Amino acid sequence: MVLFQRLRPYARYMKHTLPVIGIVGFMAAMFIFFLPPLIRTNIQLTKVPPKTAKHQVAKAKPKPATHKVSKPAPAPAPAPAPAPAPAPAPAPAPAPTPIKTSPSSSVSNLQPPSTSTSTSSSTSSGSTSSGSTTTGSTSGSGTSSSTSTSSSSLPAASVDYTSSNWSGYFASGAKYTSVNGSWVAPTPTGNGTTTSADATWIGIGGITTNDLIQVGTDNTVTASGKVYTEAFYEMLPNASISITSMTVNPGDTIKASISELSTGEWNISITDTTDGSTFSIKEAYNSSLSSAEWIEEDPSDQSGNLIPFDDFGSVAFSNATTVVGGVMENLVTSSAYNIEMVNSSNKPMAVPSVVGSDNESFDVTWQSS
Repeated sequence: MVLFQRLRPYARYMKHTLPVIGIVGFMAAMFIFFLPPLIRTNIQLTKVPPKTAKHQVAKAKPKPATHKVSKPAPAPAPAPAPAPAPAPAPAPAPAPTPIKTSPSSSVSNLQPPSTSTSTSSSTSSGSTSSGSTTTGSTSGSGTSSSTSTSSSSLPAASVDYTSSNWSGYFASGAKYTSVNGSWVAPTPTGNGTTTSADATWIGIGGITTNDLIQVGTDNTVTASGKVYTEAFYEMLPNASISITSMTVNPGDTIKASISELSTGEWNISITDTTDGSTFSIKEAYNSSLSSAEWIEEDPSDQSGNLIPFDDFGSVAFSNATTVVGGVMENLVTSSAYNIEMVNSSNKPMAVPSVVGSDNESFDVTWQSS
């Protein structure tokens, strides 16, 4: 009551101020109620959207390694002591003189045996020394030479013809379209002073004409005794061609053939049956078809000079056949003649044996150089 009385003097002021205070309070309440949502809404409406990646400020790239301060290089390792120089390789042995038959060179000095160095027992029919065609005789017939000997298992044949570079057998007097033969590559020795050589082959032509197609093997022996053996083929007047795709060794068994496929077209083949290597080629060649041969030869060099003849020991021919008019013939049915190689004094250098019992085999044995 006392409080009321103390406030009574202020009542007239409150009469006028209470409405104002109520209005102000009401407005304050409204302000307090509505202000926070408005503030939140305004903030949401005016919030700046985040910048996309493409508008972002690119971060500074790290400096490449090349701008880094390099570390000091390590101290170099001590250089190794130089290796001792290898001993020089020995100089290769000089290549042997190549065996190349002189153009237009086939059989040399083919003739019946000289009566001055042989004992005549019978005379073979026909002669090729003047270039005529040899006719009608079985192999082994002719004049026997008293100086011919042989270390072959077959006895030496009575000599039909002699030559300064060929020894073996040949058939002549018909048209020969194929020749076949096998042999064991001989194992030669040299003379110890010069290069020497020998060749073993089969062929067509060359007895009465200058054309000759042949295939075979040859040996070259250096003065120091080194032996080089190879396969080859040849078509006169061209020089022989080495068959480098084959490797032939002394003692290997060789099989060869030459066949006319059609007029002027030939197949030449040779096989080393010991190691299985083989060679075959087709060649165009105009042959007289005048003879067929199975020969051990003293070859000539490119100048046409005979190379010193090596000691080839002995060479055994087999399967010696030829074709005449489409019919296969052997040494007997083809009436083949033998040839003995002699030197300028008619001393035997290589001696053929008689034909074996199969009519297709014979040996040629070295006698002298």
